[in-house]
Amino acid sequence: ITDNLVKNISGVGISTGGTSGTNLPVAKEYIITNNRITNVDGRAIELRGHFGRIEGAIIEKNTCIKTLGIVIRNGINLLITNNLIDQTDNLQNTVYGIQLSSAEGITLSGNHIIGARTHGVFISDCNEVNISNNMFYVNKNLWSTDNAVIRIAIGQKLIINNNHFQSLTRISLFTTAANEIVFMSNIISSNRDSNTNFSEANNLIFKDNIEVK
Repeated sequence: ITDNLVKNISGVGISTGGTSGTNLPVAKEYIITNNRITNVDGRAIELRGHFGRIEGAIIEKNTCIKTLGIVIRNGINLLITNNLIDQTDNLQNTVYGIQLSSAEGITLSGNHIIGARTHGVFISDCNEVNISNNMFYVNKNLWSTDNAVIRIAIGQKLIINNNHFQSLTRISLFTTAANEIVFMSNIISSNRDSNTNFSEANNLIFKDNIEVK
């Protein structure tokens, strides 16, 4: 699915995998690349494994502006890379840049996530997630809250490495019930005294991070 322009619609920009009411083809080794999705009320890109697990899909080089971002449910071995997600002008109360649920073997790399109202990345019940070399920008005038840039709610074997958090007044990472976390070599630009909260986290490696006030 490549080189499409989707704009000014009330639904999802690109969807595959289906929901409980819509039986769409299950995405296996789909490549979704170089699409521009702007001003849609729903997700820019949505892969839901309701009728079967999403396997081996690649989401890359897409531009998503004023959308509800990218969501993956029930997926394995997926790559989400080099996407631009700009939610600075969103009006919805709950906006995630990228949301992962019940997934494993996921790599997020080289993405630019700008202006997320709630969380830049939200992870729920996921294993083996690698978040590396991403840029997170928070609009300080709009989203000055305690919502974490990366929020992990239940997960294990999580690597968060070499990212740049322009988090300003927001906490960069917050976890609950997470296990085997590596948080290293990240740059955090913030005026907070505390930028991470590893609540209920076990087996944590935290090293070589740089905080810039």
